[in-house]
Amino acid sequence: MTIPEGICVHSTGERLRIRFPEQRGNQAFFAALRDKLADCHSISQVTVNPGTASLLVLHNGDLSEVAEFVASEKIFCLAPQVGPKASGVRPVTAATRQWFRHVDGQVQSLSNNSLSLPEVAFLTLIGGGLWQIARGNLVAPAWYTCFWYGLNIFLKSQHRSTGAEPGPPSEGPDLAE
Repeated sequence: MTIPEGICVHSTGERLRIRFPEQRGNQAFFAALRDKLADCHSISQVTVNPGTASLLVLHNGDLSEVAEFVASEKIFCLAPQVGPKASGVRPVTAATRQWFRHVDGQVQSLSNNSLSLPEVAFLTLIGGGLWQIARGNLVAPAWYTCFWYGLNIFLKSQHRSTGAEPGPPSEGPDLAE
């Protein structure tokens, strides 16, 4: 008996989607798959769709337990991914990141490492917002849109440079005390 081969098409913290293209439309295969996976205590829900050859698994967040169960029971195996999606980065995304890193390096070089590209974007957007206010353009969303995007770029760049996890903004001091 050969073990069916699936392709992982989506995986997040508690969600896993696998396709079995060779089994498209095979009601019996997907019903058996659902029944076998129901025995795994790490899986909270299994949804199958024979029409799209898809298996959706909702689990408790420990994917290694699910993988061990599937392997030990020989329910299915995962095909190795090839091509651009195998690395998890699309070629356009990788090229764009590389270009921005290059421009960021140029900005840092020109400013003797006192500015980065996100900081230049932040300053430009805040400047654009101040320009809109100075022109009396308080009704149009331009000034606060500039502030919003500028602040988000600044905060994300700070997160990357410090390595700290982003969290909710602090509430500040309690002035009632």
